[in-house]
Amino acid sequence: MLKLMTAAVVLLLGASQVLAGDPCGPGHMRTAKVQSGVLELRWEGRLADQMSGDIAAEYDRSKKYISAVSLSLHSCGGSLLYVQRVVSVLEQIKAAHELVTVVDRGATCASACVPIFLAGKRRAAALTSAFYFHPVVMQLGDPGTDEAGERMRVRAELTDDVLTRYFVSAGISEDWLQYLRRSLRTHDLWQSGRDLWESKSGIVTETIDNLEPREYGPVDLPTGTICGVKCRG
Repeated sequence: MLKLMTAAVVLLLGASQVLAGDPCGPGHMRTAKVQSGVLELRWEGRLADQMSGDIAAEYDRSKKYISAVSLSLHSCGGSLLYVQRVVSVLEQIKAAHELVTVVDRGATCASACVPIFLAGKRRAAALTSAFYFHPVVMQLGDPGTDEAGERMRVRAELTDDVLTRYFVSAGISEDWLQYLRRSLRTHDLWQSGRDLWESKSGIVTETIDNLEPREYGPVDLPTGTICGVKCRG
């Protein structure tokens, strides 16, 4: 019996890992389906050249039959060129349908993923999601950036452009933006969904809590038999 139970646990853990995916792996549209009048899209992995085209194609196929679009993200970012293309498509969608962007439980939205998340009119993030912010990364050897000082100046200007174009326009709290700017002078910044919500950053407009319904129903566990009074939650 113990061996069977152990095997079941391993299988469940394996399924969870597959479901979570790799935010830094090759980017692809993991899910595209219409449910209850909502086009549900899930992008997983790095931002990719085909991302904007994939979103536009799925939207064009379904736009006559839907009331809203939900775009779930699990990505460690990519090129700002892809961001511009994706946000352009999302702005077109927002002109005709409600757009919700989502970072679910255990999911990551890092780097260039964040401006795409900010394109949603409604932005839902799990308390247990993770967001990562850093200045714009420049490739060494670009024209006019051979000197370290010049590279730093241009990098700062590009970062400020990104914050103005995508963060300010999304209505992010000015106080929180100042905090981000101060942080990015010397550090990259990780924030959980809970951090962003409790700081009233404006990045997250609604939260996804830590409890997820289970298909096979409740389990009758005795209270406090394992960790006693030190248990939390």
